[in-house]
Amino acid sequence: MVVIPSTIACGYCSYCCSGYHSQCDNSNPNGSSAGTAFFGGPAETGFFNGLQAEYARIPFANACLLLMRIIAIFDCVRDTGRAHGCAPLRTCILPN
Repeated sequence: MVVIPSTIACGYCSYCCSGYHSQCDNSNPNGSSAGTAFFGGPAETGFFNGLQAEYARIPFANACLLLMRIIAIFDCVRDTGRAHGCAPLRTCILPN
């Protein structure tokens, strides 16, 4: 299972290297002064559509995708009795 965060990070700027991916200077096509780039946001945050689609192109995927054991998701649902606040789960195919 791959989790895609809503913020987009390049993985190599000073903020990303320090672990502050949500403050990335390079991911916003409107420049570093435009703020954080994220999916489904207003025009100032870039031209990135939301992620509730069958297929999505993820910029800087090598820096921002998170691997998660699928069993952890089912454990969460089992323990809480619901999947409150979860986005739709999709299959993600990554190129080599």
